[in-house]
Amino acid sequence: MSLPTSDTLVILSAIVLAVVIFKQSTKRSRPPYPPGPRRLPLLGNLLNFPSKFEWLTYEKWCKELGM
Repeated sequence: MSLPTSDTLVILSAIVLAVVIFKQSTKRSRPPYPPGPRRLPLLGNLLNFPSKFEWLTYEKWCKELGM
């Protein structure tokens, strides 16, 4: 049993489209985020956040990270 030519073209086109979309989605896996402070296991950056004078700490981080 063979498929008609138009059905074969539709199936091949769908396969090619799926491969192209897959390749494009894996190419840019993560956006280019700027660097940040180091993280601790399980806690992440929870202990890095300041409790007083936040703006001074954020300014220091900017200078350290070259932003």
